[in-house]
Amino acid sequence: MKGPRNMKRFDDSSFARRRLTTRPALRGPDACGTPGQGLLATVLALVLCAAARADTVQFTPSADTGIYENTPTLPSGSSATMVAGGVGPNAGETARRALLRFGLPGSIPAGATVTSVTVTVQVVFRLPPTPVDSNFQLRRLLRAWTEAGATWSWPVSFSAPWGAPGAGDASDASPSASASVPVSGFGTYTFASTPALVADVQAWLNNPADNHGWLLVSDTEVPFTARHFATREDAANAPVLTVGYSAPNAPPTVTVINPTNNATFNAPASVTIEAVAQDNDGLVTGVQFFDGATLLGSATGPNPYSLVANLSPGSHALSAVATDNLGATGTSAVV
Repeated sequence: MKGPRNMKRFDDSSFARRRLTTRPALRGPDACGTPGQGLLATVLALVLCAAARADTVQFTPSADTGIYENTPTLPSGSSATMVAGGVGPNAGETARRALLRFGLPGSIPAGATVTSVTVTVQVVFRLPPTPVDSNFQLRRLLRAWTEAGATWSWPVSFSAPWGAPGAGDASDASPSASASVPVSGFGTYTFASTPALVADVQAWLNNPADNHGWLLVSDTEVPFTARHFATREDAANAPVLTVGYSAPNAPPTVTVINPTNNATFNAPASVTIEAVAQDNDGLVTGVQFFDGATLLGSATGPNPYSLVANLSPGSHALSAVATDNLGATGTSAVV
């Protein structure tokens, strides 16, 4: 006898979540979700979608300040400049250093791989009458500090002191430079990307609690090497951190659109199962169709993906699994 078969939904929840980014979405057929017609279209889609996983984001400091040897307990966190280098005899030929930190969480997706890092600063003043040029360095800070409380003596107001004054101990900051740039007159200076800068930011992205920023210092700190660098209080000239990264691959999404939930058919019957699959940061390479845990077959396109199956009388739990060009999978809800 011929009897009805019910296609019953067992789970209405979504099995995949798309990665949100701030970059503009790529445009084109299926927004990188499925291959176009022909080999050339497929190759172009793969290239475009690979590019879609790379991004660049910029930050201004979440905190920056100067710490000065001749005023060892006086904070300067509200100033529009931070001074680094050696000053002249009027200030006792002492040293000055700067601290800067950038907030990263929320702007770069978890699991991203940092590929490049640059830091740009602006010199807005230098000491007359005979300023001395020097190389300025960024050294990774290892101690927590506050913009309002950091001084030459301590990282936080009236707290435990630095390991050595001026964040000068290896427990305060790395003794080696993550990057260096020669500084002369007024203008813009960029610390070019280095493996050490990339490693710093990657470590902070992986563990935000370790993000204490960098110490900005002159490599010699001899008199008249001091330069006034703009801080975040001077928005037009504030330091800028530029981070290039490769986002982790997000799985595709897939939805069974035919048959609908609770549809019935008279057995025996050939049932066309259809699913729509999408991958915004890659390319869907195929869709598999399942009845429970049993594989019914697969399809490679076009979208919607379809399969004709001969199903026995009774209830069935149909689902689809989409695979992208990097091997990630997404599973549909069951109908």
